[in-house]
Amino acid sequence: MGNECFTSVSTVPLHYCYQQQSNICLLFPGLSGAGKTSISFQIESYLIAQGIPAYALDGDNLRNGINANLAFSEEDRNENVRRAAECAKMFAECGFIALCSFVSPTAAARDRAREIHRNANLEFFEVFVNTPVEICEQRDVKGHYKKAREGKIKSFTGVSQPYEAPKNPDLILETVNVPVEKCANSVLDMIAAKGLIPARQVRWSSPLKGFMREDEFLKTIHFNTLDSNVNQSVAIVLAVTGEDKQRLEGKRMDSNVNQSVAIVLAVTGEDKQRLE
Repeated sequence: MGNECFTSVSTVPLHYCYQQQSNICLLFPGLSGAGKTSISFQIESYLIAQGIPAYALDGDNLRNGINANLAFSEEDRNENVRRAAECAKMFAECGFIALCSFVSPTAAARDRAREIHRNANLEFFEVFVNTPVEICEQRDVKGHYKKAREGKIKSFTGVSQPYEAPKNPDLILETVNVPVEKCANSVLDMIAAKGLIPARQVRWSSPLKGFMREDEFLKTIHFNTLDSNVNQSVAIVLAVTGEDKQRLEGKRMDSNVNQSVAIVLAVTGEDKQRLE
């Protein structure tokens, strides 16, 4: 095989052939304790459950690895975001939706992250998790604000270092008294509206007004939904002889053995209702 073959293949990531639909990066800037990571993990969980490749990159995790040599000066913080953006770009090039939760305190760092993706023809969205510093300090899950007030952490954004709030983000999330799931759904709806992922399906419990009746219970067991308009698949099992199975699989076996093969056909909500 000649060198020219390898040269032609290496110019375009092979993953583009398989995952054209999800080359996206979502950057979640916001103060420490704003809820960035919780929201991104919620989105990641939903997307994976839908069969959409996704990966959440968290600022703390990266600082324990590739960014372990960085401190908290403005220069190092910008470099922290740049490296994270480069990692996210590689995930997006592989067909993943990259979810990046970083404080990202400067507009310059966020603009650089956007530029990295735009230059690679990748979708990029800035989702500002707009939680007031007072609320973040009340949460203080990691105890950083307390240490910053005591002077144990220098140059802490929101306390001893200013934060440049995004002026034109693609989406703003208010987290005070708002469930994580609702914030995550706002992000999912935004990218679905742009045709980048399928729209969210109605949850199976949404039509219920009171206690579940027997027919509704059976629907949720067999079809995982109460929406009769949802197109689902039903397994239809047909008997085949051992000879047919051998021909299909290319394996030798006893021709007198009768086996079954599952054939899955899509049915409409109307057909499903008729079968029920």
